[in-house]
Amino acid sequence: MMKVKKSNRPWMAVLLAVVFVACSNLFADAPGLYVDGRFLYDKCGEKIVLKGSNAMILYWDRPGTITYPEIAKTGANVVRIFWNTSADSTAAEFDQTITNCFDNNMIPMPSVWDATGVWANLQACVNWWIRPDILAVVQAHEEHMLVNIANEAGDYSVTEQQFRDSYVSAINQMRAAGIHTPLVIDAAGWGRGENYVLNNGQYLLNADPEHNLIFSWHPYDPVTWGGTQQRIKTAIDTSIANNICMIIGEFAECEQGGNPTDCANTPIEWEYLITYASQNEVGWLPWVWWCCSGTGDSHSLTYDKYYGHWSNLPWGQSVAVTHQYSIQNTAARSYWLTHHVCGTPEYQATNPGPTDGATGVAIDANLTWIAGYGATSHDVYFGANPTPGPAEFKGNQTSTTFDPCVLDYNTTYFWAIDEVNDSNVTPGDVWSFTTIEENPPIAFDSTSANSSGNNGATLSWSHTIGNDNDRLLVVGVAAEGNVPGNMPVSGITYNGVPLTFVPGSAAQVGTTTLMRTELYYMLNDQLPAPGTYTVIVTYTGSVINRNGGAVSLFNVLQYAPEAVDVNTTTTGNTISTAITTLTDNAWVVDVVACGNSGSFTATVAGMTKRWGTSPNSSSAAGSTKPVGLAGATALSWLHSGANRMAHSLAEFAPANAFYPLGDLNFDHKVNLADLGLFADQWLTAGPEADLDESTNVDFYDFALFGQNWQL
Repeated sequence: MMKVKKSNRPWMAVLLAVVFVACSNLFADAPGLYVDGRFLYDKCGEKIVLKGSNAMILYWDRPGTITYPEIAKTGANVVRIFWNTSADSTAAEFDQTITNCFDNNMIPMPSVWDATGVWANLQACVNWWIRPDILAVVQAHEEHMLVNIANEAGDYSVTEQQFRDSYVSAINQMRAAGIHTPLVIDAAGWGRGENYVLNNGQYLLNADPEHNLIFSWHPYDPVTWGGTQQRIKTAIDTSIANNICMIIGEFAECEQGGNPTDCANTPIEWEYLITYASQNEVGWLPWVWWCCSGTGDSHSLTYDKYYGHWSNLPWGQSVAVTHQYSIQNTAARSYWLTHHVCGTPEYQATNPGPTDGATGVAIDANLTWIAGYGATSHDVYFGANPTPGPAEFKGNQTSTTFDPCVLDYNTTYFWAIDEVNDSNVTPGDVWSFTTIEENPPIAFDSTSANSSGNNGATLSWSHTIGNDNDRLLVVGVAAEGNVPGNMPVSGITYNGVPLTFVPGSAAQVGTTTLMRTELYYMLNDQLPAPGTYTVIVTYTGSVINRNGGAVSLFNVLQYAPEAVDVNTTTTGNTISTAITTLTDNAWVVDVVACGNSGSFTATVAGMTKRWGTSPNSSSAAGSTKPVGLAGATALSWLHSGANRMAHSLAEFAPANAFYPLGDLNFDHKVNLADLGLFADQWLTAGPEADLDESTNVDFYDFALFGQNWQL
């Protein structure tokens, strides 16, 4: 590969490697991670300043198969893992999550949350750690894990003497049981009372027979509650003066959770915190990678667990990637952490993002990588040339993030990073990725279904959602019963999050015995990360038979369905329902049900039956149908028997659908309905009505709106 620079001091790299290996051999017999003074070292003797994130793994991704690879893209070297002593969580699950975290080149730091703010529960946490099955997991991983005894044990009523005595007891019990990892001790006062660890750190270190402790402070106090820059500086300076290994175990953009706009009244000095801590080699972990809704909250870094999905969480992007002292720009992984053995450090840039060979990459994607050992800056090469040369050289920079600006659709790009240290340059491998298609059509993901013929008011089943852009989940449900008030669905959840009812989709037929169908949907911002989750349908009351099916799609407009139609019949064994689609290349999704057992057959070209169920005296099915040109279309079914039937349909537009500027409700017209929505956002920063993208809705937007009136 032709490069702008080349090394004229290759002997320097060799000398550094020899020195590193020689020094590493001094620590080759260390059992694992260990603390010396105020720093943490790996088993090979290389210092590690902890930089990573908290992750609420226990609740929605216990093995971490989704979460850990995404956090790893930031270059994090540690994950603080949310766990508890509940009988619901098994030692096997605990072992799997520790394994997967380390396999993604990050140190697992599990903590149990049972004692949060409750001092009396500290011993329960200790008992869990020394329980034989959990102890076996810890000992199997003791080379590469940290044990955070208890998250934020105790409130401010805990005395410092209680803090000392109880943690001395905890340390001695855990060491006697055979736990030799570094033990992490949170401050009391819900983690906020830094003096608990600053005043007692050395005492506890002396009490630990292995002198292997880390202390964790969680500075959630906003400026208005005393969380000043001076307080942060004093705490860090004191930990250094006391020669204890202290980390910032949790912090957020603000004390207030919920919507990110709530931060105005309780801001935390997090930027000063990560800056001063990084400058003094004190580790830190923000709370939290994702919690707890489809859009995240003011404590979240991402809105759905995926790297790059910052959306309305700019603080998450900043602390993870773009800030001068972000995780990506300051975290370092030792050679042992990336290779799991002692040896020569990696001088080349590694961990490319997008990953090498990735497809479907967004056209606004940034390039990221993990700096090579000792690199002080990076030569960036980028372009469509498979062999990057002088024409592709984009400059030298200190950041490990590069913005190539807007890329072309469906194009393969090549890039390389040469690592620079003084005048020495280590050439990088050539990586590639391919961007997304410009107009990807709606695509089928997966389907699932279940039914029950026993009287009841609920129905549930598992559905697996995939990983692609602009996802949509549609759930069709049916009920047979003889109590009219019990027939409607009162709610449907997926992964515990409610779906939205498709207005106008309820179809009900019958007199004595009734048959009813309904449709519900969920858009990408509320869908969980790829994986298998539970659909739960709850009816208003007990019904005789319950049927339900789910269909998930990709590349769908993230808005309500454009068209809805229903139909019913009380005779014959066929039903056909017309619907008028509004957008080219839309898809129609339906649910049909019959008061007889048996099976449905789709009878119209283009329909694909996706699921079918038949409990006792009823049956149901669902299909999808792509419609190339907008206009009238029909979905028709043939049933193996004859009885009352109900049919519900909804049309969903493709993600690339075109709408006139000002068509705020996506009905392909600019009219009074849009004017009402426009007025609701007047003089605010409403994203839909901000037509000129000025961050305000004002007369300039109104002028654009007027140009398209009744278009």
